[in-house]
Amino acid sequence: MFFFEKRTKKLLLFWVLLMISSVCRFAIAIIFAVSAIHSMRAWAIYTAQVINYKILTERLARIASWVLPPAQLAIAIMLTITTTACIPGLALMALFTAAIAINVARGRTDIACGCGGATGQKLSWGLVGRNLVLCATLAIGLATPSPGWDAASLVTIAGATTFLVTLYFAAGQLLANAQALAPRQRAA
Repeated sequence: MFFFEKRTKKLLLFWVLLMISSVCRFAIAIIFAVSAIHSMRAWAIYTAQVINYKILTERLARIASWVLPPAQLAIAIMLTITTTACIPGLALMALFTAAIAINVARGRTDIACGCGGATGQKLSWGLVGRNLVLCATLAIGLATPSPGWDAASLVTIAGATTFLVTLYFAAGQLLANAQALAPRQRAA
């Protein structure tokens, strides 16, 4: 009897890990898709934001601004299908995080993020931290295989994914609001 209980606990733990992995992948897929669509809807603005990072030459930045959103959208779609998409997703998120960190370290916090979330969001160490959490989320998504889910599991995954995505966009808006209020508080 004890063996059965131990095995049941292991299976339950594995099922929970599979669920968490799927939720992480789907949440990042939605975040990537929203960001990519936002960038493609205002491609000229996005291109200017990529150029403004001043990491690449202007010509390379223009090319990157045309390649990154479709790549991000492709990764978003792949994340809903397979866990191996977490690898290019993690690479892309690490690239974005490095670009933000380089500019914040240079003291260039007055430029727009270009993340596709909250409007007017400037670069900050908070964004670097947020992106590191997203990198960790992608790593969790890579940790387990993609199982076939039953309807109840899919409903649970959808609810948890909705919660994580809402939390992500709320955190982005809070960062943007804090940045907008900071000059007013200093003036007072």
